[in-house]
Formats: sequence, C-alpha cells, structure tokens
Amino acid sequence: MIEKIIVTDLTRFGGGEKVCLAGVDIETKSKCIRPMPYLPKSEIVKLAIVPGEILSGDFLKKTTTPPHLEDMDIKRGTKLSRFGPCTSGDFEESYSQMWCMGT
Repeated sequence: MIEKIIVTDLTRFGGGEKVCLAGVDIETKSKCIRPMPYLPKSEIVKLAIVPGEILSGDFLKKTTTPPHLEDMDIKRGTKLSRFGPCTSGDFEESYSQMWCMGT
C-alpha cells in the first residue's frame, strides 16, 4: 500500500553503512512505520533524507512480534520517493500523537 510518512528518526547500524529509518503516517500522524530492510547509507545520502522529510513508499505489512509492530517491507522492485520537508507544525504533531507500540 502506498503511504506517505514523515521521517522522525534515523539510526545507523553495521558500522554506519546501514540506516534504520522510522516515520509516522502523514494522514493519521499516529501510525508508526519502519521501512524494512534497513537502507544503505548511500541511499539516505542520495535522497538527502533527514528527520522531517516526507517520503512515499509502497509498504507491505509484515508478520511481526512485539516490540517491532511498526515494521513494514518496502515492496520488492519499488523505491522510496522524497517529497521534501513537512511543516514544523506537522512534525511537532507527528511526535505528540505518535504511538508505535500496538499499532
């Protein structure tokens, strides 16, 4: 399902070469999405992804167990698209309404 998210967090793994990205659905501002698999650092740099960016992706729900119920696969053969920054109000609202556990 194609969804737009506001990027809230970026965390480097694997010596900094892989990046875990987390975001909040732009429509609900409460559904947390963590695109899987982790993205290469080179893709993060190429797309200039930082917290507050709006990304679009074709996300597929994974069968997961707590605590990572927000994990969603990026549909094979598709890529994330960057739409630019969200407003400061949308970014603040995404944090104030976000609840990743149990979504």
